Amino acid sequence: MAMVQNTTRITGMISGMDTDLLVKGMMISQQLKLDRLSVQKTRSEWKRDTITDFNSQIRQFVDNFGSVIGKTSMMQKGSYMNFNTEMAKNTTAFTVKGVPGAQPGSHSLRVDQVATAATARSMARVTGTIGGHLNDADFSKSINQLKSEGLIDSGLFTVGGSDQISFTLNGKDFTFSGNDSLTKVMDTINKSDIGAAMNYSQITDTFTFTGTKTGAGANDLEFGSPEQEQNFLEFFGFAGIDVGQNAIVSINGGQTREFAANSFTLDGLEINLNRATGGETFEFTITKNTQAAVDNIKAFVEEFNKLVKTFYEAFHEKKNYDFRPLTEDQKQDMTEKEIEEWDKNARAGLMARDNRLGTMLNEMRRLIGENMGGAGNLASIGITTSGYKAGEVWELVIDEEKLSKALETNADGVFNILGASDRAAGGGGFVSRVSKAMEAYVASTKSADLQNLTTSINDYNRKITEQENKMFTMSEKYYVQYAKMESALSEMQSQTNQLMGLFGMQQQQQQQR
Repeated sequence: MAMVQNTTRITGMISGMDTDLLVKGMMISQQLKLDRLSVQKTRSEWKRDTITDFNSQIRQFVDNFGSVIGKTSMMQKGSYMNFNTEMAKNTTAFTVKGVPGAQPGSHSLRVDQVATAATARSMARVTGTIGGHLNDADFSKSINQLKSEGLIDSGLFTVGGSDQISFTLNGKDFTFSGNDSLTKVMDTINKSDIGAAMNYSQITDTFTFTGTKTGAGANDLEFGSPEQEQNFLEFFGFAGIDVGQNAIVSINGGQTREFAANSFTLDGLEINLNRATGGETFEFTITKNTQAAVDNIKAFVEEFNKLVKTFYEAFHEKKNYDFRPLTEDQKQDMTEKEIEEWDKNARAGLMARDNRLGTMLNEMRRLIGENMGGAGNLASIGITTSGYKAGEVWELVIDEEKLSKALETNADGVFNILGASDRAAGGGGFVSRVSKAMEAYVASTKSADLQNLTTSINDYNRKITEQENKMFTMSEKYYVQYAKMESALSEMQSQTNQLMGLFGMQQQQQQQR
């Protein structure tokens, strides 16, 4: 790190000496001390950044594969048991897919009735005109304006001869009048979080008001009083409130079964109902799909191998003692590419033989051969290693045929070996155990290495500041001393000039005589 001088000086006018060069030479030993501090600080920063980067890579790996909510989670049992659904005839009445527990083979489904919630419907068309309906622009007009223009039935939106209504529904208070637009009325209700929704259909020219809870007898529309409920129905022109009903289906030709919701799982079939099939039975076939699980496991192994390679190479990397971090002065004479190449060599071996890194690598390798709670080890499902050779990085290798067969015949076993939680009997699967080993490394570096490095960096910053201040004080002292020397030389020069002048005058007088 170069010594910074903010003062512009004009020196050596009398002596002819290059004072800046002389002072710089006198400060060489101090500059070397400053450079050493700068190098030590840079090394500490590099190591801190390397450990932080390792921790970030581990965190991303664990979040993706070792968490049940990860986007490529290995901890979800369903990801090991995938199924294909093939419909004999397409339909929009329902969707179905296999989930863990599904039996591959032929199935059938008939939907006699879908589950509904409590619903109120208009008794007649809102416009009162067959084929007529409200346009989007009409909803921004007030109710009174719509009536004056003859766009809606004059009997709507009145109760007891008044165009105003107030009621409490599911704990929320509402007040509307003829001056309100339909948009305001519907938005106020639909955005009130009461678990109900009001909609208008241009096809039927009617309003519907629907609760949330489905199933037989369901009615989650609770008014402040029976009178308020009656006023509500009269104001909006509803005939009454129909309570909810169950969904009724027949699966695989058996007796009809009822469900309170339109989405349910039965015998490993996840079914979502949209409408009744009108008495028609639809057939479909469920088959196992092991490829999706194989692809997910391959993605895990690929990322695992990348981490092993990164950590292994960092642990075994040799230090290059011919290179050390550059000072600012040294960088001034180099190109960006030269600096980049130099730094790459200077960074070599930062994590060489690091105890914490070595402990994690040993644990990751040990877990590969471990029996996962009696379910077996990785090799039993076709996952082995490339072998261990001195100086060569090892990695996991997949026998896809063996893995596919294991998934086909015993997907539960594959899950127990790979994805079982550490809270499961036997201590969990490989993913949770290796994630635990990685997280232990992260925790240890945060509590020790990173804290110590941060303390060291702060200490170096303090020492660098002190050294810079010391160098500034010393250089100022030297400049003052040289300035005094210049002043003395200037005075001597002046006296010499005076003497020379006197001698010149005397000589001139003698010549005149």
